[in-house]
Amino acid sequence: MNGATLDINAIRFPGERGAFWALMVGSFITLAVFAAVLVASPEAGLVILFYALLFLFASWLAKILAMASVRGHGIRVTQNQYPQIHEYVRQFAERLQVKKLPEVYVIQSTFMNAFATKVIGRRYVVLYSHLVDAALESGDFDEVAMILGHEMAHHAAGHVRWHTFLALAFWMPFLHSFWSRRAEYTCDRAGLHLVNKLQPSLQGIVKLAVGRKLAASINLTALRQQKEEVSGEIGPKLVEIFSTHPLTIKRLVAMEDFARGRLVG
Repeated sequence: MNGATLDINAIRFPGERGAFWALMVGSFITLAVFAAVLVASPEAGLVILFYALLFLFASWLAKILAMASVRGHGIRVTQNQYPQIHEYVRQFAERLQVKKLPEVYVIQSTFMNAFATKVIGRRYVVLYSHLVDAALESGDFDEVAMILGHEMAHHAAGHVRWHTFLALAFWMPFLHSFWSRRAEYTCDRAGLHLVNKLQPSLQGIVKLAVGRKLAASINLTALRQQKEEVSGEIGPKLVEIFSTHPLTIKRLVAMEDFARGRLVG
């Protein structure tokens, strides 16, 4: 793992920035339409404003309570608590040019997953315990490091910061999920680049799909063949259109292809 600074803009997945700016325009149009309604019909505008603020407050409160639960029930990663993971946090923040370290927590779950969020100006990354358990058992933290780097890249790339505002462009069909999928590809690239090891990076994503035991025997050649078969079918395409994440098999193939021109060893 090298220590070079990573420019997130240099590895953004094609289409991500275009979708981002389209959503920004759509969100501003939403605000402009609301302002026009407020001027033309103050009563109707105030009713819309009331319910919009009520929804935003409920969402904001739910997020605050959810993170309060994480902070109270989860274990925070520090220099004295899971120091191996904390060292990755420190190194990745420096390389991603994230000035303030996000608070990283481990919470109990039988799922292998992680997520990034921001609440009241505080950045968080939450790792599920099943994911960390696998690293602790094997003593190899590269796989969990890739997932950690992926989530920290969401902060570095601005995905978390703008997520709520971009949702105002909800009237533009499927564009938000289109942008979100490309944001995931970007963060996969970042995680792969930060760890700079292809196999454990792929294993980290595979484990999210099939668990830690089955992931060890995955056949990447067969996986690529499966991807080619699925890519030609209507059903999986429809599933992906409605999803905020790419199909797992497509993520893995995209990571392998990206690695060919990016990894140094």
